[in-house]
Amino acid sequence: MRTLILFFPFLLCLTCTRLSEPQRQTFAPPIIVSNFEPDSLRKFEVQSIIPNSAILFGGVFPFTDTLNFITWKPEPVVLPFQRPKGYIPYDSLPGDGLEIFPDYSNDVYWDRSRPYDTGTLFYPVYVVNQSPNPKAFYGRDGYVITIQEAQDSSGRWFPIESVMHWTCMTWRIQLDPQHFLMLLLPKYEGKFKTKLRLRIQNGEQIYVSKAYEGWINPQQFKLHQNSYLDLKLTPLIELSNRDFLGSIPKDAENEEAFRLNLQKSTFQSQE
Repeated sequence: MRTLILFFPFLLCLTCTRLSEPQRQTFAPPIIVSNFEPDSLRKFEVQSIIPNSAILFGGVFPFTDTLNFITWKPEPVVLPFQRPKGYIPYDSLPGDGLEIFPDYSNDVYWDRSRPYDTGTLFYPVYVVNQSPNPKAFYGRDGYVITIQEAQDSSGRWFPIESVMHWTCMTWRIQLDPQHFLMLLLPKYEGKFKTKLRLRIQNGEQIYVSKAYEGWINPQQFKLHQNSYLDLKLTPLIELSNRDFLGSIPKDAENEEAFRLNLQKSTFQSQE
């Protein structure tokens, strides 16, 4: 009996400690409220692999069920992250343990101008910290180094984008627990329904998302002829890591034929 009496305060203390701990939420993609005309949503029409990176849209958000872009007008380039006062003050913050949630079923309108851009229709991808510890996340200018991959008719994965190299300023931010980043990826015009996935670079790490259904043009598996001119002196393994985040383009699946095409390549105007 005496043992039970002594043990009871310990149980009471343990229960109070657990009750005082904050409840962790489970992330769910938020509802996006935006204002656009339906005919203003234009998919991207491309005929080959193009350079691309995900747009960092609006910065860091706490877990929420709604993002209202009518009452709040976010900027795609988050300037405070590029200034010294926005930098993480220490280098030991890990970048592992984040989760990627693509939401291809959602449409987001964004009208911007950049080479190869012909559309205004994007879908959101969320980089989420559901861990109990803060994490580091890296990018360049207003972008995150990301490419989309797709399955071909035989079910093999190949990139349909390459890394965009004309950005320069690197930023890093602290992603606190139960916070997320929102990225925008283009939706492509095409009649080929397949599985898509993302490769996202965070510092030295490469994240690969779960697969999801989407639409593309099968020509997007092919390198543009002008790409061969830039690759003549590049080893295939270096090309894979530099331009495709560890993936291999379908044209390079047969390395001997790929090198032959490199030797024959000539410049062609891009339409």
